[in-house]
Amino acid sequence: MSFILKKYLISLMAALLSAIVLLLVIFFPEVWLFIGLISGWLIISGLLFYSLYYKTPGRRPDLLTVLLTEISFVSLIILVEWSFLRWLLLALAIFFIFLLFAKLNQEDSRMIFEQKPARRMKMMLLVFDAYAFFTVGYAVSMFFQDFPFIVIAILEACFLALISLLIWRQYFAVPVKALALWALIIGLLVFELMFVV
Repeated sequence: MSFILKKYLISLMAALLSAIVLLLVIFFPEVWLFIGLISGWLIISGLLFYSLYYKTPGRRPDLLTVLLTEISFVSLIILVEWSFLRWLLLALAIFFIFLLFAKLNQEDSRMIFEQKPARRMKMMLLVFDAYAFFTVGYAVSMFFQDFPFIVIAILEACFLALISLLIWRQYFAVPVKALALWALIIGLLVFELMFVV
């Protein structure tokens, strides 16, 4: 089987899996079912990603992008009560999961015009992930006021520092250690903003 056919077949499987899991989450809002479905979804997505890109070096950031995008979509879907918006998020999740699996290898192309769209799509999704994590953090702090806000602020700071690293790694071919200080600064800024806003 050629790589291109395998790539699109696995991308279709990942999108189909996403559709099934998100539909089950919408129609059967049980806590234990939710935890099992999401855990299984993330594990199977990771295995599908690995089966597709295990020979390609430096794909760990892309796997993190896929997993963060899946977590952000499911987080927003469980928060939204407006039915139309929930279905729109479901459709977008399926579409972007397919694209993430199918178009990641465009960055391996030597032609710059093939690299830019994939890189911009990933950056756009990472910014969306940051928005989703902020939204979920504030929703948790409003709905569960007994939950310590400092834990939410630390988690948000860690997520945003990770997302910043993933965005920077798309544009600068430097080791993670060189960007660690900047990610720490972003994390501290986000931690402070959580208390101000």
